[in-house]
Amino acid sequence: MKSIRSILSVLLSGIMLAAMLAGCTGAPDETTAEETTDDIAVGIVLTGGENGDFLNIVRSENASQIVLAATSALVKAYKEYVPEVDVSDDWGYEPGSKDYETLSGRCEILVGLTNREQSGLASEGLNFKDWAIKKIGNKLVIAAGNDWSLRYACELFAASLDKGKDGKVRYVGPESGKSEFSRLVITTNQKTSSVEIYDITAAGSVKDALWSKTYTAYNIADARVREYGGQTVILAAYGASYASIVDYETKKNLWSTSVAPSNPHACELIPCDGGYAVAVTGTDGNAVRFYDASRPGTEYTEVALPDAHGALYDPDSGAVYCIGLNVLTAYEVKLTGGKPSVKERTELSAVIPSTNAHELQPMYGDHDKMWVTTGSAVYLYSKSSKSFSSSFGSISASVSRNNVKGIGNYEDGGVILITPDGEFKSWTSATLSFFTDGKYETKIKIAGGGFYKARAFNPAYN
Repeated sequence: MKSIRSILSVLLSGIMLAAMLAGCTGAPDETTAEETTDDIAVGIVLTGGENGDFLNIVRSENASQIVLAATSALVKAYKEYVPEVDVSDDWGYEPGSKDYETLSGRCEILVGLTNREQSGLASEGLNFKDWAIKKIGNKLVIAAGNDWSLRYACELFAASLDKGKDGKVRYVGPESGKSEFSRLVITTNQKTSSVEIYDITAAGSVKDALWSKTYTAYNIADARVREYGGQTVILAAYGASYASIVDYETKKNLWSTSVAPSNPHACELIPCDGGYAVAVTGTDGNAVRFYDASRPGTEYTEVALPDAHGALYDPDSGAVYCIGLNVLTAYEVKLTGGKPSVKERTELSAVIPSTNAHELQPMYGDHDKMWVTTGSAVYLYSKSSKSFSSSFGSISASVSRNNVKGIGNYEDGGVILITPDGEFKSWTSATLSFFTDGKYETKIKIAGGGFYKARAFNPAYN
């Protein structure tokens, strides 16, 4: 079997291969595992089965850049065992098409959510980090709750191939689990008016964005990833008064508003009884506006908050925390068939020790803590004790500095943050600061960057 680290090194470097599709002979081998005999590995048989071989790898016609790269790397690894394998997208499979019966009857390895029904079956119930590798009929399905989890599953599949003494190639790894994320960062690039996602695992050699979407308005200020009605979505706040939710997979707009409070700086998705609300802060508007995500973005409820900047939903209290100037407060939101009803939770409010509050993000790994930044400091705020601290435990105190525009941490202790370098705008930077294990700072400069926010890519609220 290949080293999982060696597979990771090629995951993002491949390009899609184009080739004619090859079918398997006869019906598929229905056996998904074999007993160990004379050092023959237990696993899912891929070649040399009783009735056929898996000689076709299929991904969606609309696959993202991440899935394309993961598929390419998987093909490269599989070809070392099965040189005759072909790869294609899922075009031409629609019922009634001339190729439907042929494609339905052949053995295929399906990568991600293709138009084969087996992809849907294997994907049912998978959350963001979940993945599954299952044989369903004559299809071997690699499924996941998100493209990055899928990339991990492809990596695991490639690393768990084995050719036994009987000459058969098998997948001998686990059939389900949770992915181990690479270090991914979501950024707002004001130079390109885009949300861009990068893999900074190899901090010294960051390549092109893994995912990007360009917005029509300037000054994109905030972006975050969330789970919304079973979909992975990207929220963004931008321009003079805009905010939106787009489906990550298709980049299709799911909700938007053009009447966000002036100079929007943060947007958050709030689970409510019966649906979702959206909170958008505006610094010039000195307000937070709340919208029903199932209704037009022209309808809202507004509360005043001077210099309103950050917003973060807290599932423990059921409220959305917001920061402005030197105040941290929280609001309870309910949907009542029209404008959301909003109640300030004053018992959750606190005074921030310094002024010009800017960033509010979860401290992943500790549900009680939130990152708060101001013009002169970085704090960890404890919800239970309502206290601000500049001591970060095992994370270096050098993380604290002036004018941090965006910050976030990874579950392994790494911290990403951004402060302006003034190359593009006085408030943007082309350089990210990454602290390995929260201690050793590495500067990551990305060509073409005029970033305002940079945060750990994570859909979780805390």
